[in-house]
Amino acid sequence: MGQAGAAADKLSKGGNAEGRHAEGRHADPKALSDARSDAVPYAVYLYIWGLAWIASAALTFLQQFLQPGAAQIGITAIAVTLTGWVLYYRRRKNRPVPSTPGVIVIAAVPVVMGVLFALARFGWIDPLDGYIGKGLLLAIVYAGLSRSLGRPVVYLSLWQFAVALTIGWSYLGYAPVLIDAFGGAGMVALGVMIHIWKRGWVNQ
Repeated sequence: MGQAGAAADKLSKGGNAEGRHAEGRHADPKALSDARSDAVPYAVYLYIWGLAWIASAALTFLQQFLQPGAAQIGITAIAVTLTGWVLYYRRRKNRPVPSTPGVIVIAAVPVVMGVLFALARFGWIDPLDGYIGKGLLLAIVYAGLSRSLGRPVVYLSLWQFAVALTIGWSYLGYAPVLIDAFGGAGMVALGVMIHIWKRGWVNQ
């Protein structure tokens, strides 16, 4: 009886240790909550750029895939202007604004997109490959954000990777529409998630 009790006690301690180890693999609840709270000022930029990508996809489809460059440049210019206006307005009204690293990321993403567009425009890379690169870049950004924002963004990153790779492998000709449509929808979805976390509807 004594041996059985000792074995049960040992098993219980081992189980508790394993549980603590499993908990250690996940973000601390307070740290996760703080990170999601810090992400709130970024939601509006996700909406701006997500809707810009969706609009770009729609225009590309409506133009039957024929040189939609001018329209895309116009959409990008509008998105950049709105981004700058929101940053200016929030600073003027003392509203929460992204941190300096966050502002750098916000500025860097359209720059990278512009570089990909320029490379495709001048024939240095295939335009369709440029779209796949854009989709993979977005998936990498999600993967980086998932370290602080938690499991839902991990799933978003995996979904974006799967979308980009599937389109690149089987539907490359439709990349201008599909990458922008799915990528834009993902950014809008992340913005919605951030607002859900802000309102406390989801704890994890």
